[in-house]
Amino acid sequence: MLLFLAAFHALSFPVPTALPPHSWATVGDKLFMHGCNADGLFNASELERATRYSMLTVEKGQGLNLPGFADEKMAAIAAQWKSARRAAGKPDGWTMFYVNAKLDWTFYRLHAKMEAHPSWATQQHERQAGDPCLLRGDPTFPQPAAGMLTFNHSKAVVRAAFVAACVNATTPVAQGGGGFDGCFVDSASWARGPPYPDTSAAKIARDAAACHTTVADYAAVGTGTEELLAELQAAVGSTKLIITKDVESGGSSQFTNAAMLKDTFCSNYNGATFTATMAASCQTQIETAIALGKRGQVPVLHGEVNADLKGNATALQDDFLFSLAAFLVVATDSAFFGYSDGWYYSGTEWHDEFERPLGAPLANALQGAGLLNMTWTRAFASGTNVTLDVANHAATIVWG
Repeated sequence: MLLFLAAFHALSFPVPTALPPHSWATVGDKLFMHGCNADGLFNASELERATRYSMLTVEKGQGLNLPGFADEKMAAIAAQWKSARRAAGKPDGWTMFYVNAKLDWTFYRLHAKMEAHPSWATQQHERQAGDPCLLRGDPTFPQPAAGMLTFNHSKAVVRAAFVAACVNATTPVAQGGGGFDGCFVDSASWARGPPYPDTSAAKIARDAAACHTTVADYAAVGTGTEELLAELQAAVGSTKLIITKDVESGGSSQFTNAAMLKDTFCSNYNGATFTATMAASCQTQIETAIALGKRGQVPVLHGEVNADLKGNATALQDDFLFSLAAFLVVATDSAFFGYSDGWYYSGTEWHDEFERPLGAPLANALQGAGLLNMTWTRAFASGTNVTLDVANHAATIVWG
């Protein structure tokens, strides 16, 4: 009986009981905006654009050029955005507080606690303290040249401190919190092993060796990360979102109620050629997002501008439309779409397609059979029709 209950619990996926404002009227009613402003709050034109989106994720680099902790600067722009939506007569938007499950970014309040407790970081050479494994993150954000501390989630006290940071961020402003509606958890695959995708036993061994620690100690961090995700969701409850930055097949969806499947949903910025590997990744993301949506979970799908195509307006537009078409194939009531050039708000552009009529889908997307199983079609109530050929990187959207 105990084994049965354990198996049942592992398959019980968290589902949110509330969602950001959304509708099927247009694509623009199903969008999120992810990023930050290094110089602080939105200016008037930036704020007008931002308020068109019903969900705003505030990245770690918010207010980098200003003094103080990221936590307060992130809360300030979230409050500015919410106030502007109310002033414009829009429904209350939802804001997400960025945290990284792996890297101790130095501009957060949590970093001071990490420094005060040297044993909280993952260590090299089986040490308990004094020999931290330092790793680097996204080079577009400032960080120590030697690298950053990493969270050892095999320790309950570390998980508790991490959860507390998210809980404080999602506590109402009137109660002294940040007023966010959830947390965006980057690096959710930190140290996790099989059966989690993209982290095979061989990769775990390589990463453990790179940190000069044992496979067992490294794997314990991965198990702790899974515990962290479940504890985060339980702490904030089902009325708020815990969005995990995941991999193609969404391994964290059994712990949290929302997931971003990579940061390049059926788009690519690592090369101008769309390869078979990229096609396979896109296909897996589509199938995973459909499964998330059918369960009532929240797929948060982000397309990325291909840097190799800049200067070629036609190619850039085709790449955008392919990612948008993939979203329309998977879209459910709980799904949201974003598209940007990098992780600063200035890289987010409002596209004309976001204002086209959409309407609710007439049915689930139809997948081709046999050799055509990477083709998809779908129709919407407005008369909008979508055709997607993943293998050949081709998409057609006929708007109603």
